[in-house]
This record gives sequence, C-alpha cells and structure tokens, in this order.
Amino acid sequence: MNCDICKEQLTGDVPANPEYCIECFHLLHWVRTYVATIYGPRKPGNSIMPEDTFLDLGVIDSLDNIEMVLETEDTFNIEIPDSDAESLMDIRQFICYLRNHGASWSANHDLKPITKGFIFRRIDGWEPVE
Repeated sequence: MNCDICKEQLTGDVPANPEYCIECFHLLHWVRTYVATIYGPRKPGNSIMPEDTFLDLGVIDSLDNIEMVLETEDTFNIEIPDSDAESLMDIRQFICYLRNHGASWSANHDLKPITKGFIFRRIDGWEPVE
C-alpha cells in the first residue's frame, strides 16, 4: 500500500489514517491547523484533503499566498522561491514540496496562534515574539 500524498510505500509507523505515511500525515495536520485557524469556517480543518486546491480553502489572493509561504518558511526553516510557490496549486503538491525540501512536523508539536497576529509557533517551548 502506498501513501496517498507522496506515493511512497507505507512501512513502519503508520498513523491512525493508513492512507498516508507518517511524514505526510503530520504535514497534513500542520496544513489543516494553519488553514482552519487563518481562514476560519470556510472549510473545517478535518475536512481539508490533499486534493483540495488553495482556492478551495480560501487562500484566494496573492497576499494570502505570500503570508502562507512566509509562515511555512519560518516554521520549517526552508526557503520557497516565488516561482515554486506559484506552481503549488493543491495540498498534495504543497506537502510533497515540503517533504522534498526537508520539512517535517513531529507528532509532539502542535500549533497555536499568537495573539498579536496570526503567526504560529511550536508550543513545545518557543515564546511569542513581542
């Protein structure tokens, strides 16, 4: 059986949803949490699927896209060139891009919005920036 996102064979640790490998499962969780928090009730987090486009999710203009890319770069400590960001149309492509560039999200991390804006930080010890 292969992961529905990255198409790699499922081996070892398989999350509660056996359609995804553990790495894609955790990155999908990050995307779901981010989109549901930023864009609110347009689409509840758990209903966000890999085949959803960013337009489906309410990321509708270039400013939304820039904010998401900047947050992603900060969170995962990677750089996403503008040309690459413009080519990422759906969640599956986005997660595959993150994986191919070394991004990972651990099960023991979660997200919370900082009250002075919609910037996310890991809640395992990072402090909000004033």
